[in-house]
Amino acid sequence: VFPILAALIWGVAFVAQKNNTAGALTFNMSRSVVAFLFLLPVIALFTKGDIRHILSENTRRDTAMLWIGGVSCGTALSVATYLQQLGLDSGTEAGKASFLTAMYIVLVPVFGLFLKKKVPFNVWISVCISVGGLYLLCVKNGFSVRPSDMLIAACSVVFAVHILVID
Repeated sequence: VFPILAALIWGVAFVAQKNNTAGALTFNMSRSVVAFLFLLPVIALFTKGDIRHILSENTRRDTAMLWIGGVSCGTALSVATYLQQLGLDSGTEAGKASFLTAMYIVLVPVFGLFLKKKVPFNVWISVCISVGGLYLLCVKNGFSVRPSDMLIAACSVVFAVHILVID
């Protein structure tokens, strides 16, 4: 159920982003506020309303690493979503934007090679199948490249970096 729900939300989000009239930063800010408000009860549920013990159990070094990791992940996510929204506002169709954004699937293992991460052969097969499937699902009426498409491609690169930062 949850993967289907996630796919539904993700797909509807591209349509909402394409129909955005508020501007890229305003749209992303409102989207982030909704996510924050949704996560508050989730945090309360998992911590039973008391987060003080979680913060006090960490050493100074752990807390510093947590902040560095959080800021790095947040920065990458913010830049990626801004580039995505900017590309959509500049004229990229929702289908093409979803295809280009999902290209991070290919970029994560490629970038991982530069970080000396081993990538099994079955991952490369999966990447090829994913790219083919994404193309068939998302690209309609030919595939031309416009400046707005380059913004979406850049967003895909930053999303790949975001995943590697999380790792």
